[in-house]
Amino acid sequence: MRPPLDVNLPPVFKQMMKKLLFLLLLPLLSAAPHKFYVSKTFVEFNPRTQGYEVMCKLFTDDLERALTAAAQKTIRLGGDTEPSIANDLVEAYLQNHLRISYNNMPMQLRYVGKEVDSDLTICYLEFTQGPDYSTIAIENTIFYEFFPEQQNLLDLIVNGTTKTVIFTKEKPSEVIFR
Repeated sequence: MRPPLDVNLPPVFKQMMKKLLFLLLLPLLSAAPHKFYVSKTFVEFNPRTQGYEVMCKLFTDDLERALTAAAQKTIRLGGDTEPSIANDLVEAYLQNHLRISYNNMPMQLRYVGKEVDSDLTICYLEFTQGPDYSTIAIENTIFYEFFPEQQNLLDLIVNGTTKTVIFTKEKPSEVIFR
């Protein structure tokens, strides 16, 4: 009976083989559509501006799907083919699906802009309030109309303290207490 091939291999060689296998599989993984549905949002207080900066990281293809449904025509983000109404559509979508109340007062999120990569779109918003909240209520329903298994993660960062919330279709809102 032959022993397994890696019995006498040094650990460094084993690590190199794992990395090589990962690199060989990476093109196959990146070419396939993603099978998980998640977004990541950061709401961070900026002491310099005395306001909150909101950054949403969304899969570009999912955002394009939502914008296409809203516009009733195909919307592609980034590059020369992006329609002139794309920013208006992104802003409207986020205004409808990401709501924040500060001490029981609904906040008007101001759309700042977006950065589009082939796989990821980062959207920037902001609202002006101080760091001393008693409650921040957040409703995040991004992409629930398309993916029932969608999870939206959110980090609220104020004065170096981070509070993390996970939103699902069954639990689309959360109140964060100071």
